[in-house]
Amino acid sequence: MAIHPLTRRQLVIAGTSALVAAPFPAMSAAKPRVGLVQSTHAKLSRRAGPNQELDYPQVREMVWKAIEYGRPAAGSLEAKIKPGSWVVIKPNLVFLMSQSGYRTGDTTDLRVIRAVLEYVAEKSKAARITIAEGGSYRRIKDPINDNVVTQNGVRRDAYNFDWGGKEFPGAGGSIADMLKEFSAKHPSKKFDYVDLCYDCVRDPSGKPTQIEVPKLNGTGSYSNVSRYFITNTIRDCDFLITVPVAKVHENCGITACFKSYVGTAPRVMYAVPGQFWNSVLHSRHSVDTRIDSFIADLAAFHPPDYNVVDAIRGLQTTEHNNNQQDQMLRHNIVLAGEDTVAVDAAVATLLGFRPGDIDFLHMGAARGLGTFDLSQADIAGDELDRFAHTWKKPRTWYARGNREWRVSRDP
Repeated sequence: MAIHPLTRRQLVIAGTSALVAAPFPAMSAAKPRVGLVQSTHAKLSRRAGPNQELDYPQVREMVWKAIEYGRPAAGSLEAKIKPGSWVVIKPNLVFLMSQSGYRTGDTTDLRVIRAVLEYVAEKSKAARITIAEGGSYRRIKDPINDNVVTQNGVRRDAYNFDWGGKEFPGAGGSIADMLKEFSAKHPSKKFDYVDLCYDCVRDPSGKPTQIEVPKLNGTGSYSNVSRYFITNTIRDCDFLITVPVAKVHENCGITACFKSYVGTAPRVMYAVPGQFWNSVLHSRHSVDTRIDSFIADLAAFHPPDYNVVDAIRGLQTTEHNNNQQDQMLRHNIVLAGEDTVAVDAAVATLLGFRPGDIDFLHMGAARGLGTFDLSQADIAGDELDRFAHTWKKPRTWYARGNREWRVSRDP
């Protein structure tokens, strides 16, 4: 009798016992591919220097070329997305431009988000395409008035915040405008936005409920507390594309695909009065003050089906605005690939880190989500080593270090 592997959605719904019992398909012998394209790439129709400003057509071509180079095992991104699927695009929009923690390079470039949205809309047979994020700002209809963002005296959130034409030239004013435009172009598809801050999974009575981390590849939770509040959208979607920005981070080294999962935890369950960030998530699920454990755990509820990383501009020294003139770095690069661990390992290398020093990459590899040994991956497009730079690292971050100790008279 043929055995049919469960989908990720079925795995989560079935629970941990089913996860342990379910057979996992054999790993492909083919090396995972990571596409890397800089604005200088020889096959681009319009090339630009690594420090030059880009317009939307240039960014779009870079994103699409990176996706082409970083094609998944199915042969292409559109081939991997099944007809009728619900596709979720998860960027990193932790702050909006008017907030003090924001500076250019802190969030995913809207042009990269738009290019991914356009690719999925035009090339795949998805039925619903959603942009979903949970940032440190309250939605318009939230009755609580702290951590509210206003623009020209009007309350805004990520959906209708107008970025203007200077920060992301050619992206359009807001996500709302972008989704309206694509809805008109593709009337057979549904386009929408979900604020993950409020999208908590609830039990049949309507009470928010915590869910045990699924075991993947025999590996369960890395946190001392193994149950989490999670979001319906991330759990239930058919296909998840992470679209983070590449930058450093004080508690885990780098921000990219895995770190983006902090935005999938519902802030209404993890914030404290007067604040609107996941402070309880950090205090409850961190291990030795490090967040590697819970970003790896959150990714287990629905690992990325594909990844596109914005490395056009990013932040060194720390992950949010520190008011230092040299914090933002521009390199005009986009990466893409199916293997989430390999993509994050490429980002780590690009930023001057050693992938083996980063804890959450070991955790992701143990779950069977990929490899951080880039000798076992194909970097297609531009050469990674040519663009690797030493970014200023956060003072509070330290490398993974040696986890094996030998006791002897002469160690």
